Amino acid sequence: MLVNGKKNAKFTVMSDIRAALLSDPAIRSHVADRIYPVVAPENSPSGPFIVYTRDGYGIERTKQGIYIQRCSVYISCVSADYDDANRLAEEVFLRLDGFANYENPDTGVRISRMTMTDSTEDFAADRYVITLKFDVE
Repeated sequence: MLVNGKKNAKFTVMSDIRAALLSDPAIRSHVADRIYPVVAPENSPSGPFIVYTRDGYGIERTKQGIYIQRCSVYISCVSADYDDANRLAEEVFLRLDGFANYENPDTGVRISRMTMTDSTEDFAADRYVITLKFDVE
């Protein structure tokens, strides 16, 4: 699909990343379908669940047009149990780090490769939060 004449916009890439997470049996058995954009519902269980956010979107151009599109995404693995949050983070890492050569046939969104570039942990609202940052090209 072309958006203003430009293919491969990373604005909708999170839908494809969510689908990749849901297609992984280990992740699916861990969180079922509790993978939420930006913020978990107010009445969400203590976990485990995943929250995903796109943070940043950049385009590099040449004289001929767009050379590459990049975005950063944060995948937060949440659970009331610290070890459980870390197990879920490991499952997400194994699924997404190195995820490559993907193209959505319906939208034309492409993921050339995903690479984990950072990780943090936090505790908020009685839950442990392990957040993985991925760069997406």
